[in-house]
Amino acid sequence: MAAQFYVYMDFTLLKQALYKHGIAAIQSIREARPKDTFYSFAFYTSGGFDYAFITASSYEGLDEAVKACLNEQPDSKESPDKLRCSLKWSPCNSPIHESYSLANDALDELMKEVSEIYQNIEEDALDDFFQGVLDTFIAALRQLDSEGRFGSPIEREGIVVNLLIGDQSDEERVHFAFELNPPDIVSRFSQEITSGYDG
Repeated sequence: MAAQFYVYMDFTLLKQALYKHGIAAIQSIREARPKDTFYSFAFYTSGGFDYAFITASSYEGLDEAVKACLNEQPDSKESPDKLRCSLKWSPCNSPIHESYSLANDALDELMKEVSEIYQNIEEDALDDFFQGVLDTFIAALRQLDSEGRFGSPIEREGIVVNLLIGDQSDEERVHFAFELNPPDIVSRFSQEITSGYDG
């Protein structure tokens, strides 16, 4: 078993790296898909903070995901409309997911440090460290949003900005969405998650 330890983490440096990655990733994604209408931008990370990158979803990408699913399962009895509901908020099904995941060496190196600390930190310091990482993600997303990085004011009305963490619960996804979006967007997001399961 690895020795446990207390450690100092420079969350300001982490926020700067997340912010810089966000600017570059959003620009790259939009340039790669200039005709897309985006409905989601989020930082995506694992439960152990092994990595972090911007993921995005668009309605055009959703159409591609539905078509791919139907092609892979031609005998499926699910309708395209039902598939759209179930796939819409599944970031890993977006063709844009991971399209910019390895483009920032500085962030990649910092996330390795974060993950190592998280795995080895003393138990009585774990909760504060975990919350500190989450708060840093939220702060970076808020800065990007305040600068209009996710789109024009009209575009932003149709976009959910979020923090996605591996196999997190729907309640957690809604919680982070509430931290980052106006109430009407969060309400719509919450309803659509439910409808995705209900069909």
